[in-house]
Amino acid sequence: MLSFLFAALGPMRAFLKLFTSLLLALAGGAQAAGERPLTLAVVPYLSARAIVQLYRPLQEHLERTLQRPVRLVSAPDYLTYLDKTAKREYDVVATSPAFGRLAQVETGYVPLLRAQNSLEVLLVTLKDSPVQDVASLRGQTIATTDALATLTLAGQRALKERGLVPGRDVTVRTTNSHANSLAAVQRGDAMAAISSSTTLRQIPAAAAEQLRVITVLSTTTPLMYMASPVLAPAEVEALRRTMMEFANATPAGQKFVAELGHGGLAPLSARDMASLDPLVADLKAQLESTR
Repeated sequence: MLSFLFAALGPMRAFLKLFTSLLLALAGGAQAAGERPLTLAVVPYLSARAIVQLYRPLQEHLERTLQRPVRLVSAPDYLTYLDKTAKREYDVVATSPAFGRLAQVETGYVPLLRAQNSLEVLLVTLKDSPVQDVASLRGQTIATTDALATLTLAGQRALKERGLVPGRDVTVRTTNSHANSLAAVQRGDAMAAISSSTTLRQIPAAAAEQLRVITVLSTTTPLMYMASPVLAPAEVEALRRTMMEFANATPAGQKFVAELGHGGLAPLSARDMASLDPLVADLKAQLESTR
């Protein structure tokens, strides 16, 4: 009887062994997938070196807390960054506000957090410049980082509202970075630059001291963090919680947001996102004009 039972169990044991092997293989695959590096991509508003220096504390905290490798990347220009975001190549983006809203509406990116401090769009010039107001820039050149940057879009919109139409009343020249824009003013290649209060805090003090703010052109939703739709809801929530705790409740995180001029991290509201729709329309028009 026992020999018959053992004989009958033989094929079953073979099946169970195969089934167990399959389960282990699947578990190993899931573990490997969980260890896939998370890509944190920062919009290229600063040099690659500056981005690495500023965002490495967040990268390292996410790695420690999530127990997962995190790759910190950027792109050579805004257009490439926008294209890679649209292709869902980035898991988490620290992105230009208009880019973030576009990614939410057209690609399904999920709002995570925003800097607490709003984005102040400034018009700056040299401290000893004769320029005292926006009107005195008629016929002059204004430097800006990139034609697709929210700062540029918001700045040009504000200039139009003040009676200076870019391309007609003023020349707006792109320079590929905030630092280059300010350098253009210092060299005399531009009479003013579209910049931000955050940028002025991030450049060397000696350079900032040479500049003067003409006016605040506008204020809008600041740099935001978004999560790719390829991430599971639990992963998105873990990211949001981890980043909030880091930025607002740890010494390293508080230093991180202070150096970025964030003032902390806060949830992104539906109102924050909807307020960017006019700038998204300008962004789409700019993209069409470059094709």
